[in-house]
Amino acid sequence: MKKLYDGKMVKKQAFIGWLIAMTGILLQFVLENLVWGESRPDMAAYIVGVPFAIGGLIFSHALFTMLTGEERHPLDRLDENFVDIYQANMIRIRKHFKVCAVIAVIGVGSLVLFFTTHVPIFGAGFPLVMLGIFYYVFALYRWGRCPACHHVATDSSGRSVQLNLSKCPHCGAKLSNTNS
Repeated sequence: MKKLYDGKMVKKQAFIGWLIAMTGILLQFVLENLVWGESRPDMAAYIVGVPFAIGGLIFSHALFTMLTGEERHPLDRLDENFVDIYQANMIRIRKHFKVCAVIAVIGVGSLVLFFTTHVPIFGAGFPLVMLGIFYYVFALYRWGRCPACHHVATDSSGRSVQLNLSKCPHCGAKLSNTNS
């Protein structure tokens, strides 16, 4: 799934990141020529390096978003049926939950065998359990999003992902044919 982004905002973020990165070089030049009157390479790492690193991270994040995402145009998606997309994603999550549960059960069984028999090969149970959990969380955050705004709906505490919604709490898009 491609990440949707607002092109104007990301371009502004890239420009601001580039400006922050270049201010370090300009600041070093001004300090050496106007304030200190001499070259101070010991200070260059801090004066140039810190803004360059911060600005570089901001700029590279914006660039990565532009390269891996799709620009969002609100009028492009009016004809899509978000109910069908969301319901297909819920079916996909249920199918992947079964696979994750099988992986985790095999991992737990292997761990039990490891602790009872002390055979080293059964120590692979712990990575299997972690793989099952990681795979399920990945599926939740990939397919549990609203297809209209790509927002993950969570409960009031923010700890668990809400599934099988009838309406997106973020954008209000209809996600189910039921009226509940």
